[in-house]
Amino acid sequence: MLAPGRLARGECCAVARYESRLEVCDTSGRLLVAERALLEPERDQPPLPADTPVPGSLFLLGDMPDAERLAAALHPADDPRVGVTVLPNAAGVLVRMLGASPSAVHQALARLHAQATAIAGSDGARQV
Repeated sequence: MLAPGRLARGECCAVARYESRLEVCDTSGRLLVAERALLEPERDQPPLPADTPVPGSLFLLGDMPDAERLAAALHPADDPRVGVTVLPNAAGVLVRMLGASPSAVHQALARLHAQATAIAGSDGARQV
């Protein structure tokens, strides 16, 4: 989750540049997932929506025999602020969302994590 400033004080994207990089490797060192994010509020078009300026990500990594079904179960059809995709290399599922506040995004992602854990447990898969 990325808080774009002190929202209660009216600060939103008061930064020139934010950059991050994430790599997930298996135990042998083989790259499974790579992600790079670059936010430059002065240049980004379109910017983050004013009513949902907080982006969050939930990586559900692990042995998931039916990742497609899990992704479909986690994706709320009526909420355009949430996106779910299957990760490459059978690495798992990624959930992304936008929310109004860090606490709202955290709570929503925690609910999705609990839902994913329940689904994975009922399938006999490893915990996510």
